[in-house]
Order: sequence, then C-alpha cells, then structure tokens
Amino acid sequence: MKQAPIPAASTNVGRDLPMDSDRYWAIKRAGAVMAMVILGKHFTKDGKRRNFECCDPLTTHDSFPPVRIQSIIANASGFEQKAIAYVECAAAMDMSDIGGTMMHGAHVAAINGTRLVSVYGFVGLHDTEGRISFNPVLPEARSALTFVLTVRGQSFRVEIDHGSATCRLLNGERLSFSQAGKAYVLSCAEPILTRPVGQGRPRSGGAGGRSASPVR
Repeated sequence: MKQAPIPAASTNVGRDLPMDSDRYWAIKRAGAVMAMVILGKHFTKDGKRRNFECCDPLTTHDSFPPVRIQSIIANASGFEQKAIAYVECAAAMDMSDIGGTMMHGAHVAAINGTRLVSVYGFVGLHDTEGRISFNPVLPEARSALTFVLTVRGQSFRVEIDHGSATCRLLNGERLSFSQAGKAYVLSCAEPILTRPVGQGRPRSGGAGGRSASPVR
C-alpha cells in the first residue's frame, strides 16, 4: 500500500491529496495519538514515542485538530523541533489563512488550541483523577511562558523560563499539585514556590518520525 504525500500546512485542505486517496495509506486524524493525550497514564514514555513515530508520517496534517495533538505528543516524546513547528502552525491558522476558511471568520478551536499545546505540551500539564501535575520544558526558541489556571476554585499563575518555574497562588486558600513527580502545596501562608524545570523530560530536538517535519 502506498503512503500518501503529506500536504504542507500552508496549502488548502486536501489540495495535495490524490483523487484516488482511498488507495493510499494515510490517516486523517490519528486516534491513537489522541488517546495518548486523553489517557496518558495508560501509556509508557517509550510507547508514546513509538506510536508517534508510526502515526506522524502517515497523518495528513491538513486540518487543525491533528496539529495540536501531534504537538503535545511530540513534546512528550522529545521531538522539540516538530512540536514547535506544529504549535506555530496552530498559532498562524487565522493570520496565514492556512485552511483557506478565513472568509467565514476566526477559527476559534485553533485559537484555543494554541493555548492547549502550550500548556499541555511545553508545560506538560496533566489532570489525572483530579490531581494536577506538570513538568515544563521551554523550547530554546522561547524565552518565557506565563499562564493562569483555575483548579476547583483555586487560581494560580505559573511563570516559566529556561531555568525555573514560579507558581503563585492568586485566589483560594490551598492548592496541591506536583511538579516533576514531587508534591507541593501553595497556601495563604506560602503562596509562592519556585522550582527548576526540565527534570525527566526528553530533549532530543530531533524532527521525529520517518520523514522530515510536514509543517513547512
């Protein structure tokens, strides 16, 4: 079975796929990769990497949802360059009219997806059975990342640079979370915590998969 040519992100949806695409080996949206984001605790790090390397070259990347999911798993698997390429594609969805649909208005899912891939990808956020954890690794091309989360009525701000992550309690009395596998608590008495980043996260920097990054 033939592998479908992967269209560039700058083309309109489906333009580069052949008319007889049903005869080609291609994935519109990689469900296995999505499962690794939603049910991450059921997959090992090596399993995520191998599944990503298998699915990514076969995914057409001609719509927004695969791009954001691929970016998150690329980050978790150590493929920094590909993760950055995908998040930039998501961020430019409207400004560059990547899908050729701007005449219908802004792509709201793409706008939210930029935040999604930043927080779940580069920050490594997980919400497993009500337990919040994260393990950030900021890309070399980015100097800082700041975001605010509200968890069960407790709001906190996270500021990340290449050396550390600072968590600051904004609203609420007590917030429990973990970073890089260690448990911490923010409270009114101790509302600020600063810890080093990048512990236990792969940093290959490679493109990943069996082909060069399809996002150009």
